[in-house]
Amino acid sequence: TGAAPREPLPSSTGSPSGADVVQSLYLEAASLQRLGEPQVADRVAREAVVELFAAPQAPPLWEPQLRVLQAAGPSPSPERELSEAVARFEQVAPEERPTALSYLALGQRHLEAGRVDEGLAAYRSGLRLLKARGGSLRLDPLLPYFRALLGRAESRPAERPAVSAELFEAGQLVRGTRTAHDIALASARLAASQGREGEAVRALQDAQEDRYQLTQEHEAEVASGKDPQRVEALGARLVELNRRVQDLSLQVQAAVPGYNQLVDAVVSADQVTTLLRRNEALAQVLLGDTASALFVVRPGTISVRLLDVTEADAARAVAGLRAGLAPGADGSIPRFDLEASHRLYASLLGPADAEVRGAKHLITVPTGPLLSLPFAVLVAEAPPAGAGYASVQWLGRRSAVSLVPSVRSFVDLRSVARASTAPEPFLGFGDFIPYSPASVARADVRLSRDCLAEP
Repeated sequence: TGAAPREPLPSSTGSPSGADVVQSLYLEAASLQRLGEPQVADRVAREAVVELFAAPQAPPLWEPQLRVLQAAGPSPSPERELSEAVARFEQVAPEERPTALSYLALGQRHLEAGRVDEGLAAYRSGLRLLKARGGSLRLDPLLPYFRALLGRAESRPAERPAVSAELFEAGQLVRGTRTAHDIALASARLAASQGREGEAVRALQDAQEDRYQLTQEHEAEVASGKDPQRVEALGARLVELNRRVQDLSLQVQAAVPGYNQLVDAVVSADQVTTLLRRNEALAQVLLGDTASALFVVRPGTISVRLLDVTEADAARAVAGLRAGLAPGADGSIPRFDLEASHRLYASLLGPADAEVRGAKHLITVPTGPLLSLPFAVLVAEAPPAGAGYASVQWLGRRSAVSLVPSVRSFVDLRSVARASTAPEPFLGFGDFIPYSPASVARADVRLSRDCLAEP
């Protein structure tokens, strides 16, 4: 089962050395947990607890956060650990992200024990906080919640529309891919690009990027186990960088109060369904490590399905298909794998084929490796043996296909963007190399002289 994401411990006032040791140990334990070393992570976390009690200057938030980390490991009583952590978080940080993540972890434990009502209540508490405070999740920690709600909808069909709307909003918190998140951050930076506000946003995002890169380096060093001194040094740098990110976050929230909403605030299901036109559909695919989720939205309706395909499966399929789109070293175009393209369509959109088939315009919200493959090149129907490209039912032939980086961006484009005032239509090509007259003659096609290279 997926564990709740680990958060860096908040910085301590005055940076006492004992508190820095606690934070460094916590970072090492969290890295080990992510790397699949729960026993070693538990030992390091217990060492952090010992150091915590010897560091009276440490913030009160640290104790429950360490409890959450221990509950994810070989704890004999994880639910008690998590319940105590949630209660403590509610005292010291009632509306903060660590409280939300603790609720999610507690909800997962309840669902694993068969306590569906308690599990859903804990998940909803955590998701409510995340929607209010901003932030992102991987899909896998939410999968138990998805399965529980979909199971409830199966037994109570009248609740299906409300369940679908609830899951659709929760799914918008899944922003595990760097690309989609970077697009949202770029939008936020652009929106606050003037004066001191823009400088504060840029400084925060640069510090967050530095922290991301340093975290990757720290985890790789922990995994290698070759240089304990380097692990300690990287941990100390992470402590300082966490402190800088938190300080800059406070500055940005003061300068740009709506920053978290600019990054990618959750929108309601009703906002999306009312903005879709009669012959349109929006398809969002969320990729996870163990399963994926598909949302298909049509005017007035939403459907939710869990898919067997994983992010690793999608990455392999996309890599293979992209190889058929890139010219070889000699300029030749390799054969595009029509059968593999149809298999990917069947695994992603096939379960909702009846819903997307009737859409003249399909708006896609892909994640992960799917961002690098145009959905229009997916083959929507099994190609006959030996079929040529012209006889294949491409998705792009059946529907006009658009891509948006997030559901929020779709809503903003439809509700905020103004109609173009350009007097003439425009078609642009990035780094376009005009065709030579000889290549056009070989292809036996007719092109405007404007598309030809100069002699």
